[in-house]
Amino acid sequence: MDDSKLDRWRQWWSEANSDSSWRSTHDHEDQQRTKIRSEMLGLLNSFIAGSVSVEHLRGEFDRRTRTDWRWFGFKGLSGAMFLNMLVKHIRSEIALTEQLKTALAVPPDESTATERLGDLIGYLEGEIAVGNATKAQLQPARAPFFVSAWWHLQQPEDWPVYYPTGRKTLQIEGEYEAKDKAADDYFAFRRAFLELAAVLNVSSWEFEHLLDWCNNRESQKRTAVIEVHSATGVENDDIQPNDDKTEEATHTKSQWLLARIGQKLGCKVWIAANDRKKIWNGETLGELSLSELPNL
Repeated sequence: MDDSKLDRWRQWWSEANSDSSWRSTHDHEDQQRTKIRSEMLGLLNSFIAGSVSVEHLRGEFDRRTRTDWRWFGFKGLSGAMFLNMLVKHIRSEIALTEQLKTALAVPPDESTATERLGDLIGYLEGEIAVGNATKAQLQPARAPFFVSAWWHLQQPEDWPVYYPTGRKTLQIEGEYEAKDKAADDYFAFRRAFLELAAVLNVSSWEFEHLLDWCNNRESQKRTAVIEVHSATGVENDDIQPNDDKTEEATHTKSQWLLARIGQKLGCKVWIAANDRKKIWNGETLGELSLSELPNL
């Protein structure tokens, strides 16, 4: 990494830490995470040891990530809801149990991790290929977030969670490039994350919070641009250099709001494929969408 990039990251870390409210918020979050992590590990270890079923794992994970385990943000479409769909749609509980026992156990190195994550994705794709479930039901591309979440609980400093805000920030800053290969993209993200955290001499959670801070700062900048254009009544033709970006940001925000409203009302949401990589408020639109339209 060149010195200018490193200096920029150090400056952001300094700026973030100068905000006492930001520090207080994340200190509290980390305290809560520390308290619940042992409970979450207890559930995982019981499952891996065969003491509880995959249905018990699913039920506890779904219920508690909505309440007292909410501090890791694992209740969404790639977290608890992903596991719900696997248990619901995979016919063989025994096969699913064995796949998850292997995949969720923390790997000793990246080579083993690549193999385990690849095997789980391959298993899900195999179930889809033989017609046991649909892609919309299993959504293999969500596996890296789900698996990395459990690895992170076991070894936080070695396995960062594949949070959308973190990967978005690293992509914007040119630290890693996503190539739409679910497993490969996670490991590219991980290498960039660990390298920067080591250079800055910060913990995994500290760097995760910094990536959130950077993402929020960029969102505020985009919002400010939109508000200025709206307040001044500047016509599109007069702001040609930023016109497309402003219009896109407004469109993306509207899609995000509509998707969120739809989910609140209990509806299933579908977003056009060419919009699913867009991000608003730290969420990729694809995370809120069905992967394909159902047969009507």
